[in-house]
Amino acid sequence: MGSALRRRWLVVQLLMQVWLAANPSLSERQCPKSCRCDGKIVYCESSAFRDVPKNLSGGCEGLSLRYNSLASLRAGQFVGLNHLIWLYLDHNYIATVDGMAFQGGPQAQGAYPEFQQDHVPPQHHIPPCP
Repeated sequence: MGSALRRRWLVVQLLMQVWLAANPSLSERQCPKSCRCDGKIVYCESSAFRDVPKNLSGGCEGLSLRYNSLASLRAGQFVGLNHLIWLYLDHNYIATVDGMAFQGGPQAQGAYPEFQQDHVPPQHHIPPCP
């Protein structure tokens, strides 16, 4: 009787390991459609994005949205991207930046697109990194 119980327990453990290997953790997400992901770096370039992809992983450390069709940065677009180290937004059509666009998002130095400053009206300049 003991060996049958032991075998059953081993089968349960094996099934759990297979299930865990097949399912990413809750913190990880699929790479957004039309993007390429390399570890914690997400490249969403040249895909005519008009908005920041919604299903980005909170563990994302780099995000490139170069060569898209972003026209504005709205409040909350980067919420949850607290681990973001760099963010590329060049070669878009950004004309307005909400003062709360980066609220709840990237805090790391270098995360803000300073290259955009010359193309954004003064009242919408992106705040310096804390």
